[in-house]
Amino acid sequence: MIDIELLNKRLEQEGAKWRAGETPYSKLSIDELRRLATGRPRRIKTPPDRSPLPEPGSPQKFDQVVDWRNRDGKSYVTPVKAQGGCGTCTSFAVIGLVESMALIEHGVTLDLSEADLAFCGTHTDDCSGWDCDLALKDIESRGVVTEIRLPYFQDFLPHHTSWNGDVPQRITIPDHDAHAVKVKSNSDIFDVAQRKSYLSEIGPLTAGITCYDEFSFYKGDGIFSPTSAAINVGGHDILIIGYSEIEQYWLIKNSWDVSWGNNGFGKIAYGTCDIDIETATEKTYFNSCSGVLIPQRVLDEIVQSVSAVNLVTISNATRCDAFYSPDDKDRHIIVAASDGDISEVYFQHAPVSETHLIQVDGLIDLAAFYTDDDNNRHVLTIDTSGGVKEVYYGTHGISQVQIATIKNAARVSGFYDVDDNSRHALIATTDGKVIEITYGQGSRKQTQVAALDDIIDMCAFYTTDDRYSHVIVATANGNITEVYYSPTKTGGTTVISNVTDPRAIAGFYSGNEYFSRRVQIQTGNNHILEIRFDASDTPVIHPLYNGAPVADIGGFVSTDDEISHCMVLQTTGQIVEMYY
Repeated sequence: MIDIELLNKRLEQEGAKWRAGETPYSKLSIDELRRLATGRPRRIKTPPDRSPLPEPGSPQKFDQVVDWRNRDGKSYVTPVKAQGGCGTCTSFAVIGLVESMALIEHGVTLDLSEADLAFCGTHTDDCSGWDCDLALKDIESRGVVTEIRLPYFQDFLPHHTSWNGDVPQRITIPDHDAHAVKVKSNSDIFDVAQRKSYLSEIGPLTAGITCYDEFSFYKGDGIFSPTSAAINVGGHDILIIGYSEIEQYWLIKNSWDVSWGNNGFGKIAYGTCDIDIETATEKTYFNSCSGVLIPQRVLDEIVQSVSAVNLVTISNATRCDAFYSPDDKDRHIIVAASDGDISEVYFQHAPVSETHLIQVDGLIDLAAFYTDDDNNRHVLTIDTSGGVKEVYYGTHGISQVQIATIKNAARVSGFYDVDDNSRHALIATTDGKVIEITYGQGSRKQTQVAALDDIIDMCAFYTTDDRYSHVIVATANGNITEVYYSPTKTGGTTVISNVTDPRAIAGFYSGNEYFSRRVQIQTGNNHILEIRFDASDTPVIHPLYNGAPVADIGGFVSTDDEISHCMVLQTTGQIVEMYY
């Protein structure tokens, strides 16, 4: 184990431009560091006369300072990740490169699966070394799926972490090819000046370095270079995201988590670590890629640019639901207070209006939706007596009617079905029944559609693509179960996901997108996740929110701008609109 004080004294004596500090990696043994450093500095003994890559400009013309984290006020570098105790630096460097090029070429933020590239393609399913040339060729031919389809640490069993001696698994990813992101081409850049020209004009590059034990002590304080006593622990692949001619360093993104370097980024001095050898008989080279190909279904599953705005605060608010009405193009949030007072908050973009609707004694839950046939807004309520009531309003004022009494009613949801021109109220009971009441046009029918233990919450919607009714139920064991049914076709029940500690859910149908079923889930740690799925594709999960404590949520898509919304009712009564 290196003594930090002695190392810093040696750095000072040798005139190094950095100072050592403790990181999680500095506590590793030499053998453990060697297991991490399994990349290879790419070098050739007889350098070619010229690079096979067309020059982006004059090889002698490049910017003095480049940082792809800030190019014209934008970042084209995705977050730093952690490779853990496995020698997968090559996969992390190459994935970082492709993610950056997707941002540069398409403005799309991807989170791609390092595990798919490292363990499920042409590389063996272990933690042995690789190089960026072969990894890029694998992405060019086979492609790589997103992280949500194969999370990195999920690939290590049984502990889901590569630090405990677990080994990776070769996992078959369902429908891999249809979800694989590819690149059209990849190239090597040999001349140092041309690398800087490329970084100035086009984007980041991958590189291999000789890694030393002292590298694990780098905390981002200065420009790294090894001392004369440093021990070579192997090769390490990194992403080059810039450089400085003024201070003479390469700017790198590492894969040792944010606890290393400056939040995971660092500076390596020119001419050190074999990063930029360029002599008459030997050269090292960097790797590039271009032409990122993203399948439409991958674009559809990505949550891009989630924005949030505080709308209004309603005292003692406990429950909410939300919908979009196309007749006035307003977003509507129905909010119930602890005393049973029900209010409506409505807006297009700004300003926000609020109005009182009605008082419901003993209110337990509510749901809300819009109907095309009469241009009315409908609010379903259940109370402690089991009464299921509908409040409906529009241009002719507000009316209320009781549509049923359901013993042990605990949760309610509802929707309008354009095919049967009817309203559908779904009631979940404390003894696990899910009951549907179909009503409208003077008729009324009551049917039990499911029975599930320990129901926490539910939502319901109708899908026009397959003409099924859908009830999504969250149960205490974390299962998110879809019940789908139709008067004319065989239905079914399937568990679409499992989420730790679900508290509230909302859902809607977004017919113009590939993943057209959306379910938003509030968990006990005040996270909000969105499950996206389709009748014929694997569900994917995206995080939406991690903030103040949440009381309830409501969700919908506004068809005037095709924007998805999650309305978050915080326990303080603050209503936050999240749109994406």
